[in-house]
Amino acid sequence: MAAYMLVSAKIHNPTKFSEYSKKMLHLIKIYDGEYLAKGSISDILEGNFDKSRKILIAKYPSIQQIHDMWNSEEYKKIKKIRIDIADVDVIIIEGLKS
Repeated sequence: MAAYMLVSAKIHNPTKFSEYSKKMLHLIKIYDGEYLAKGSISDILEGNFDKSRKILIAKYPSIQQIHDMWNSEEYKKIKKIRIDIADVDVIIIEGLKS
């Protein structure tokens, strides 16, 4: 069953974060993931969201694929780039059963 990873990031260094993003684009493909949405919050219909944060929604074939990517040696190397350049919150959402 498909699973979705939602990332909310407050980016402090856009140049370095861009380097991180480019490496992640390659890595998620290895784990059969795809970006569904990426960028700024367009509008807030209700609630208290921080519009300065960037949002990413990625789809993977399963929750296990997300965990495999997140715990991989490749990601551990890439994640080091992100340290101290962004405050990041990441959640996984299980997809609906068909």
